Amino acid sequence: MRWRSRAVAGVAYEISQGKDPVQATVSGAAGFGASVAAGAIVGSAIPVPVVGTVAGAIVGVGVGVFTSGMVDSLWENGIDEVGGAIADAGSAVAGGVKDAWDAIF
Repeated sequence: MRWRSRAVAGVAYEISQGKDPVQATVSGAAGFGASVAAGAIVGSAIPVPVVGTVAGAIVGVGVGVFTSGMVDSLWENGIDEVGGAIADAGSAVAGGVKDAWDAIF
């Protein structure tokens, strides 16, 4: 319940900062859904409970931020600009996952 409240608060904040309400809602929902799904998959795949939970949370956050940014980029720039944004975000997420892996192991 708390995560949904934070997601709703994030959408409300973006709207208060001038973002189109439909864009804020779609971006927030896509990011939240991707975050939960990726976190659950990674967390469940690692058999060590605490390590799986931490890794799932880290990956989930990265995937959620990436997805939200991708939706915003599509919304604002159209499909032409998305390729570069995906590459940049993918590099950032990969770097974060590597850093998390190195910190855990």
